[in-house]
Amino acid sequence: MRGVNAWALPVLAQTAPTAVVAASLKPVYGSGARITGTARVGRKLTARRGTWAAVPSAIAYRYQWTRNGKRIAGATKATYRLRAADRRKRIGCTVTARNAAGATVRKLAARRVA
Repeated sequence: MRGVNAWALPVLAQTAPTAVVAASLKPVYGSGARITGTARVGRKLTARRGTWAAVPSAIAYRYQWTRNGKRIAGATKATYRLRAADRRKRIGCTVTARNAAGATVRKLAARRVA
């Protein structure tokens, strides 16, 4: 390489391939969460969690029903049967979606019990 300064030539280095690492993301709420059912004493309300996305996709869901914004002891399933104490109160539900990366909480609109 006559007339070329060898020190000015670019040097390309090759490294060994690395493993692809998947990022872990806590659940993200999509849409469709709501409370269904007839809001009358003795009837059952159901919390529909809607759609969620996460990486990894394994999501565990927890429910907490509320009466006028305060937790109802023992009301932690997707369904809740309305009692006399619920009459003329606002019954809501909080859905918590959790995976290995963390948790996201979604409050569902409360319904007034007749």
